[in-house]
Amino acid sequence: MCSHLETYVNFNIHLVYYVISTKNYTDEELIRIGFVSVLPLSVTNLTQFTGLIVIEASESKTMLKVDVTVKVLKKVFHHEKRLLENSFNGRNTNIIIRSGAKEYIVQIENRNDIIRMGNQPVEFYSLYHFSFASVTLDFFLRFLKGKDLYTDFNFDKLCINQQVIIDVMPNGSFNIDADNVCCPNTDDIGNDQTSSNWSVSEIMTYICFSVSIISLFVLIVFNRKKDLYASIPGSNLENLSISLLLSNLLFILGIGASSRPRLCYAVGVTLHFLWLTVFAFMSIAVVYIMSNLLAIKSRREVPKRDLARKRRHMTVIGMLIPLLIVLSAIVIDQTGPENWSLGYGGAVCFPNRYPSNVVLFSGPVVLSVGIDFVCLTYIISQICRVRLELRHLRKLNLYKDAQIYLRVVALSGVFWTTGIISAIYELQWLDFLFTILCGLQGFFVAVANINTSRVQSLKVEPTQKNSTDTKT
Repeated sequence: MCSHLETYVNFNIHLVYYVISTKNYTDEELIRIGFVSVLPLSVTNLTQFTGLIVIEASESKTMLKVDVTVKVLKKVFHHEKRLLENSFNGRNTNIIIRSGAKEYIVQIENRNDIIRMGNQPVEFYSLYHFSFASVTLDFFLRFLKGKDLYTDFNFDKLCINQQVIIDVMPNGSFNIDADNVCCPNTDDIGNDQTSSNWSVSEIMTYICFSVSIISLFVLIVFNRKKDLYASIPGSNLENLSISLLLSNLLFILGIGASSRPRLCYAVGVTLHFLWLTVFAFMSIAVVYIMSNLLAIKSRREVPKRDLARKRRHMTVIGMLIPLLIVLSAIVIDQTGPENWSLGYGGAVCFPNRYPSNVVLFSGPVVLSVGIDFVCLTYIISQICRVRLELRHLRKLNLYKDAQIYLRVVALSGVFWTTGIISAIYELQWLDFLFTILCGLQGFFVAVANINTSRVQSLKVEPTQKNSTDTKT
């Protein structure tokens, strides 16, 4: 749910590409050609060069290997970051070198594998290294003049398909006139425009959250009406349901309040707290189930407990840990360095700014999901073990077992593992699966718990009572 809301700024994009020509050039000309291929990567107010530019040439002097890193200066969302990386890696640039009446075409190939010419691998030798901390476009243009490369073109947009014409002057220098740079297709990433994929993801999120809100509301009302919240498992379920309902509802209503900074900040802090309580209560519920199984397995007597006190303790723990994390986040956001701000009142009202959101939100979430996964594995293994031991005495009921597994899986929140995997491998189809599974988590919790044997028995009791009254 939250990966597409993360924002990134000052992150690096590392590129390795090949420049292929049909003509042999001198080392000085190859260096200029290499820098011509690099020049469009520095886009005004979007990117600048950082680190090292390495230009290598083949022995035949018809091919270059260019290694360059650009820093993205503008704040972008997660999906924009991925699209921006794809745009840089998939750009198509043709360079035409005009010398007198002749023209020579130089093609850029964005391939990271080893280029082979025929059946023989191409060997490269180091041609030029340009090392620096970070370079503005103006400084870079002055540097290029020292290499006899001149241009007055303003690269203010990221060109997906570009053609650059170089005029070779009588003294051998290269000149790129503004009229000789053709850029028919540009990428407007970072100009507050959204893609169709983002729109689909947004629509799916709102639909799934709405279904979950209705399901959780029905579940809470039903459990209250039937007094199912009095037990410790019932109390854990109610805490989880209320936290999940409020977080989904506030997410839908408040996530777009960025035009009102103070309100947006309050919404971001509250959402941070609510989502952490969701994971805290999920872990408490699953750990409690596992602790009961351990007590039964060890055959130790389970002492009588003050249920009201126990419920209060679990509720306090589930709220105190998230509260401490959120308070720490607010202190860091208000008094810490700018790069550690969580972005509560930013473009979206959520702690989405990297890297602080990884430490103060994603980190606790991953820890909670890891604990839940371990407990879930133990619970399912113990249920399977008991079923196998009793298979000669009691017929296996796969449907009933499936209901138990569904309830435990819904409580454990292991669906969030799809989000963790998606964040690592950046797979679009996994993003959609993650949005559906986690958006419908409230629905799964409601369905799994309304179909328990205890709830079914409550449905049967009124029917039996009515039947007895009729006979009487």
